[in-house]
Amino acid sequence: MRSYNAFGLEVSLLDADGDGIITKEELDSASLLAILSETDLYKEMSRQTRRDEYDYQDWINVRSNNRLLANLKTLPASRVVRSLWRELAFLVSLSATIRQLIQLLDLGRDHLL
Repeated sequence: MRSYNAFGLEVSLLDADGDGIITKEELDSASLLAILSETDLYKEMSRQTRRDEYDYQDWINVRSNNRLLANLKTLPASRVVRSLWRELAFLVSLSATIRQLIQLLDLGRDHLL
């Protein structure tokens, strides 16, 4: 469903306050529906608002022994994951299908022995 502002211009679901400007904060708090329906716009705006600063504390966090667990916790909020949801959904589905086929083939082989 498309929505329009007072001037008849289409309003993006990513633009939470409807001012015509999509900010970094709006991208970070975007709903799943907004990301799914406007993935290309999300990717482009995300690229334009990405953070390029890297300070000492960030370096310490990246070198931490606990970084794997911390990174896994933030995976759903990752802009990369949000941008590549179609590709990731396809790979997960394909992997699950292959796993099921392998299990079915193994079950058939067990009955032959």
